[in-house]
Amino acid sequence: MKEHLKKVLRIVVGGLFIIVGIIGLFLPFIQGILLILIGLAIIEGKPIVKTLKEVWESIKKKFKK
Repeated sequence: MKEHLKKVLRIVVGGLFIIVGIIGLFLPFIQGILLILIGLAIIEGKPIVKTLKEVWESIKKKFKK
């Protein structure tokens, strides 16, 4: 039960970040892309730093070839 509640809460909070991020894409004073990335990281359940490190490593691998 507790695990289910955590999952639902992560989805709701992450979804709110994504919605505000989409709105932020059209408003100049809100960082839309950053909020979308945070929302996706929350939904995925990984720390954002680890997620960004994985993205950076995959970019480096693609450009090394």
